[in-house]
Amino acid sequence: MALLYPHLGGLDVTDIDRDNDHLVVIAATRTSEALRPACGIVTEHLHSRYQRTLTDVGPALSAMRIHLTVRRFRYANDACEQATFAEQVDGLTGRYRRTTPAAQEVIDRLGTALAGRAGARIAGMLGIARSRHTLLRAVRALPDPEPPETTPVIGINDFAFRKRHTYGTVIVDQDGRRVLDVLPDRSAETVAAWLTGKQGIEVVCRDRAAAYGAAITAAQPDAVQVADRWHLWKNLCDAVDRSIAANRRWARLTDEPEPVPRRPEDAAPDVDRVAEGRRAQNTRRRWAQVQQLGTDQHGPLQAVDLPARSARRRRCSTPQATPGGPPRPGRPHRSRRPPSR
Repeated sequence: MALLYPHLGGLDVTDIDRDNDHLVVIAATRTSEALRPACGIVTEHLHSRYQRTLTDVGPALSAMRIHLTVRRFRYANDACEQATFAEQVDGLTGRYRRTTPAAQEVIDRLGTALAGRAGARIAGMLGIARSRHTLLRAVRALPDPEPPETTPVIGINDFAFRKRHTYGTVIVDQDGRRVLDVLPDRSAETVAAWLTGKQGIEVVCRDRAAAYGAAITAAQPDAVQVADRWHLWKNLCDAVDRSIAANRRWARLTDEPEPVPRRPEDAAPDVDRVAEGRRAQNTRRRWAQVQQLGTDQHGPLQAVDLPARSARRRRCSTPQATPGGPPRPGRPHRSRRPPSR
């Protein structure tokens, strides 16, 4: 047990059991005395015992619970305002904590790397079920990292507290990829006040705003000002767009494609070359019969094997090889009709 879990080495483990998907460890402390947290004096005056439940990192992605029996001691000095205190086990317990330091470290790392929902899902898979709000509170409780002593390359850019309303300035350590400070606005006076007195700044990668340039020139005149990559590409694209718009009359962006020679079989079929089918032959024969009767629309049409209306239509048409025949004369196409009111 001490090899797998060295933080349990100073305890008396009385039982190890499994409750559903939880590994339950029942243990108790060994020592008969405790150190007073207020004055640092060792005492043996026992007051009572109680049981604490701690969440720990279990083996094979399983949840682990430690039921630890601890003791509460009494202060012998009546002058102390606190009458009793509970003993703490180094590396295992803390005041008002329900997780071991190992489990808390996992929670802190998950919250830092994955934040809320994603970190909560992974924590549940590891047997440390926590809500996304708990992970975010753990991240906020972490101490701020110590800033480096010297930052030769820094980055300055603006960001929005509230878009189109309130903007601030973020200052980043380019080498360590770490935020150094957040300023409440993006004015030249605020940035210059922050840069004044800073030692070791050699290069400043900044936004193309004129206020930042004036602040760096006033506070760090020896620093080299460099435009960041995004603004370089943005300015290049804007310059190209302006150049093309100004010379659009003479600029020829693309060459006209050469006409592709059409194959003989792709050409439109000639009406005269259309194969004469049975319907086409009947259409031509009836058209010839109608034309032989003359142009009088009221002439005798009984000799033609056609309805009178169809025969009158063919009298005013030209021969067609298609079975359907020509459109009706005097009736415009549907697309050329005036819109209805």
